[in-house]
Amino acid sequence: MSTDKQLFIQNKIEENLYEFFAKDIKTARDSEIYIAIAKTLRLMIGKIWHESMVNTRQDKTLYILSFEYSLGTRLVSNAIKLDLIDDLVEVLERYGRDFDKICDQEIESQLGFGELGIISTAMLESLANLEENTHAYGLRYRKGMLKQEIIDGTQIEKPDDWKDYKNPWEHEKSFSHLVKFKDDTYKAIPYDFPIVGDRNNSANTLRIWKSESTKDIDFNLFSQGKIIEAYEDINRANSIVEFLYPQEDTLEGRKLRLSQEYFFASATMQDIFKRYKKYHDNDINKFAEKTVIQLNDNHPILSQLVFLDILHRRFGLGIEEAINITRDSFIYVNTSLIEENFEKWDLSLIEQVCPDILPTIYVLDKYVKKHLEESIEDKVVIDALSIIRCDFVETINIAFYLSKKVMVLGNQHAKVLKEVFLPHHYNYYGDKIDNLLLGFNGLNYLEQTNKKMYEVLTKDDKVSIRPFEELCGDEDCLMCNLKQDKKNKLIDYLGVKGEIINPKSIFDMNLGVFHEYKRQLLSALSIALLYFRLKQNGNMDIPPRTYFFGGKSYPNYYFAKEIIKFIHALAKLINEDYSIRDKIKIVFVEDYNIKKSDMLIPAADINQQVSVITKGSVDLETIKFMVNGSVTFTSFNILAQDYIKEMKDDSIYIFGENVDEAIELSKKKNYYVYDYINRNPLIRDMFDFYKYQPHSKFPYNINTIINVLFKYNDGYGVIRELLSHYEMHLKATRDYMDRSKWVSKSLNNISYALNHTMNDAIKTNLNNYWR
Repeated sequence: MSTDKQLFIQNKIEENLYEFFAKDIKTARDSEIYIAIAKTLRLMIGKIWHESMVNTRQDKTLYILSFEYSLGTRLVSNAIKLDLIDDLVEVLERYGRDFDKICDQEIESQLGFGELGIISTAMLESLANLEENTHAYGLRYRKGMLKQEIIDGTQIEKPDDWKDYKNPWEHEKSFSHLVKFKDDTYKAIPYDFPIVGDRNNSANTLRIWKSESTKDIDFNLFSQGKIIEAYEDINRANSIVEFLYPQEDTLEGRKLRLSQEYFFASATMQDIFKRYKKYHDNDINKFAEKTVIQLNDNHPILSQLVFLDILHRRFGLGIEEAINITRDSFIYVNTSLIEENFEKWDLSLIEQVCPDILPTIYVLDKYVKKHLEESIEDKVVIDALSIIRCDFVETINIAFYLSKKVMVLGNQHAKVLKEVFLPHHYNYYGDKIDNLLLGFNGLNYLEQTNKKMYEVLTKDDKVSIRPFEELCGDEDCLMCNLKQDKKNKLIDYLGVKGEIINPKSIFDMNLGVFHEYKRQLLSALSIALLYFRLKQNGNMDIPPRTYFFGGKSYPNYYFAKEIIKFIHALAKLINEDYSIRDKIKIVFVEDYNIKKSDMLIPAADINQQVSVITKGSVDLETIKFMVNGSVTFTSFNILAQDYIKEMKDDSIYIFGENVDEAIELSKKKNYYVYDYINRNPLIRDMFDFYKYQPHSKFPYNINTIINVLFKYNDGYGVIRELLSHYEMHLKATRDYMDRSKWVSKSLNNISYALNHTMNDAIKTNLNNYWR
């Protein structure tokens, strides 16, 4: 018997199919049914979205600015939040249609795929869950980051046009803002995404900007057959948001990157001032009472300059008054400790791209220097904190000076900033530096990706983990069966031949963006060392394991792409060696994205997070693994510090140096990788072993890696921590063989994840910083 809700859904789907495709449910393609369902949900979301905006217009607005959002796919997520998932499945089953296959038609929104995107999206989701008035901004990248193809072990980058099929979730608005550059003026056209709250009839907005020329095609040039020249202005406008993070190794690349950041800053600040005037007050002096603007990482920092410029020149405020309003309105969040993210812009480049903000930069620099000189005698410190240094604008100095709060992601993060990266900033601005709490709503994630695990962990809509005896009984092990089911489904999803993946092996995963600080090389060399030991002793008793790698390298990260090539060569050598009796296998998941992660993560037994302790930030993807019952294998990174405080030591595996040891070593500068390798014959002999492998079996020159390690003196501690990683990993895989011990560790990881929700963290942040 159909319910009224099911009849409504069925009728709307049918209406949409007739309107857009002239088909019914029985004859429509899966892709067409996906569009019809999405438009049905969009109708229901639209009413919720409208009412949320009307009801919160007078509330204080939190604006989140980020260059990345990892939205993934939205159909299942929105259906769950609208409490419609079961009804949709039942309606489709009546017509013999498979809901999962229809969901597979959705193309993932390519708006970012790193930790920054995961953090920003998790914040937005929780703020919608808590019905907080939030408006976020990003860029509508036409081709996303890149589509990764692996050819002969090498990453080949191609455009990833995620908008080949019109995105049914976004709403193009009917207005635009003009962004003026030195030589051109472009339109910033807003597209709005709804961020739906979890079963609470609430929705917030993510607004992303499309760049478009103000000019049409040049008819005269086109008529003369000069086709490329006729489209020149249109193509130049499109290029601003063509890709996430254009390369900066050429002058034109740096100009494009600066254009992208200025375009974002100008459009967003114009929009925020427009919304303030429309919904709050004409008195600009009350701005900070109604608004707080949070910058997630460094790329949106130019927004502070544009904001200050609007106050100072458009509203005619004095520079001190304008600075005070700016400092009362902004929060800066440092989410990453990678050097390239601490941007600085050449004044001459700003002159070529967006000279309108130069007067404000000079006025601000003069004001800041005067302010610093009044309180600091040390000229070295004054120079370190100045806005302009050696004809470059230091964006990090803008953020520290023009923000009321500078947020870091925990005490260890702060310690590294203080002692390694920004000691002068930390000493001078210490009173405004604070911890931003983060978490991840693991149950929401499970409901979307691992329903059986979700049902194990919930009872009557409450978290209630079953007793250990029920989950790991003598006759049957529910936890083991749940994990095995996900392993089997992953093998089917990847379409990998059975001789490559043993479904009973340990599934060990290292997933995420490829970068030297993420140290996928460390994990790969640890595998290489294990294989070398097996070739020395074929009777070495180890449980079989399958190593999964997945992730993309940015196009200009030469060595990260070399690591990908090395992993593929290692996989060929190991996977085709039948003498080791399938004890080790390696699988590289091409073009890794959120959609694929939702299949991989639930199947993982071990999750490796081995980033350099002084580089990495909080990785919320680890919580995804934990809530799925994976056991965490980690370096002494920022997140590991929390594990140590709250979990039993044997529930996770931590290797390598702690923060104090890493900082002390960096100060002493008495580590030399060449000498270290010579003192460790096992590592030296391992490298010699790979040097003499025939190219037909191991198509990689290992000297490429050795030379880079020597050139930069093992700057990311790969060799220094290799033996520690190797030994700890052997311990972890041996422990896996004790079923009850392993399930106990899994449950402790699950408990940790469930106790660190983003909703709880956001509540604290709201009370402490945002309201």
